[in-house]
Amino acid sequence: MSEERWTEQNRQKLLERLVRPELTPESIGRTVIIVFIGVLVYILLFGDYGVWRIKALQRELERQQTEIAHLQAVQDSLQQERQRLINDPDYIEKIAREKYGMQKENETVYKFYDEEETRKRNRPIDHEYESEDLERGLFFCRNRL
Repeated sequence: MSEERWTEQNRQKLLERLVRPELTPESIGRTVIIVFIGVLVYILLFGDYGVWRIKALQRELERQQTEIAHLQAVQDSLQQERQRLINDPDYIEKIAREKYGMQKENETVYKFYDEEETRKRNRPIDHEYESEDLERGLFFCRNRL
C-alpha cells in the first residue's frame, strides 16, 4: 500500500509541476536566454539589416549596375552615330539613300529583294500594299529627267 501511495503522491506532484511549473531562478534565466536568442535570430534574419534584406539589396544593386552599363553602351553608340552624322557626308548620303529613298539627279536606283519579298511584290497591287510599300521603303525608281 505504501508503494501505491508513493506512486500516487509522485503522480500528484508531477501533475502539479506540469500544470503550474515552479519559477526558479534557473528556469527564468533559461527562458530569458531563449527569448533573447530568438529575438536576435529574428533581427539577424528578417530585420532591416538582416541577411535576406542584404541579399535582396545586393541583387538589386547588381541589376541596376547591369542596366547602367547597358544604358552607357547605348549612349556611347548614339554619340558615335551623332558624330558620324555631323562629320561624315558619305554616311549622311548612305542614310538618305537607304532610309529615305533619296537619289542623286539623273540616277536610277534598283532594289533587289530576296524570294520572300519578291513573292510579296508579285501579288496584286492594292492601295494597302502601296502604303505598306512606302512605309517600309521598298521602291523602284526611274530616271528623273
